[in-house]
Amino acid sequence: MRLGIVTNLTSPTTDYYRSVNPFMRLRSQMVNLTITYLNPETVKWYDFYDVDVILFQRPNGDGMLSMIAEAKKMGKKIILDHDDLLHEVNAANPASAHFGKTQVKESVEKAFKYADYIIVSTPYLKEFYKQFFDESKIMIIPNAIDFHVTPLCPVSPDKLEAKIKRVLWRGSMTHIEDLKTVDTFWHYVSSRKDTEVAFIGIPEWLGKTLYPNVKVIPWNNSLFQYFELIKNSAAHYAVFPLTNDNFNQSKSNNFAMEMLVTGCVPYAPKEITEFNVPGVRLYEGNDDLSGQFKEALEKDGNYFNHLQAGRKWLLTERNLLTVNNKRKQVLKGI
Repeated sequence: MRLGIVTNLTSPTTDYYRSVNPFMRLRSQMVNLTITYLNPETVKWYDFYDVDVILFQRPNGDGMLSMIAEAKKMGKKIILDHDDLLHEVNAANPASAHFGKTQVKESVEKAFKYADYIIVSTPYLKEFYKQFFDESKIMIIPNAIDFHVTPLCPVSPDKLEAKIKRVLWRGSMTHIEDLKTVDTFWHYVSSRKDTEVAFIGIPEWLGKTLYPNVKVIPWNNSLFQYFELIKNSAAHYAVFPLTNDNFNQSKSNNFAMEMLVTGCVPYAPKEITEFNVPGVRLYEGNDDLSGQFKEALEKDGNYFNHLQAGRKWLLTERNLLTVNNKRKQVLKGI
């Protein structure tokens, strides 16, 4: 089978978790699978013509819709992959100006009529998008860890003996509203003398304006350098606040998985379903999170138990080689 993947030039993380890396790994699991990567800015009609199946990620906008329609006229099988609720992008997200347009939402919906199969990353997305497509042909394939690329980092038994505990957050400008949901917690934890709090991904001036005691690491480098950075940070804890809305309910728990791989215990809001998994400590608001941290920083007897439970879950439920069986099922069924 010849598979063409239309890459997402603005989101290498999406390519890594949803298309390029998973299907590249699938080549070692599926006989006779070949892959061609298609740049949406330079792709020609003959590039589409030379493959059997074409995968489009987050298809939106009239340009992408035209590509899908043309490929369908050639008789190609079409797979659409969605890992975000494009119909309800948060107003605080800079991308909302684009995705909030009626014509963009309509282009997302129109693309479904050309699809042979839909892949989504979470149950919430399937529940939403089944109004536009045959539910029996929507496959939930969660984001997973490629242990060939990011193996579990060794964790020292005396890790908690460090006098200064490192607390980590990573995100971008799209997460500022999320960050502020636990505003008083950030001030509390960053003011302690026994903690070092670091933010990865936002401009330094903004981070310092919001939280003067937080170390800010701007980020515009590669995804693989990011993996190296969080591994070397040797953080003890990580926190990923989110607003409780449809957009965030549909999101994947990449943050929790990445932190567990590095040997770090993550915290996330209890109301976000995707983070209700082993190894993740759930909180309900500023006071609860601050209280949990106060206790953990004094004595954290369950630290290694929680970390071990989370890593066991990763190995059994979020191992890319296992999760890829669902991608194999989609390709064989198409």
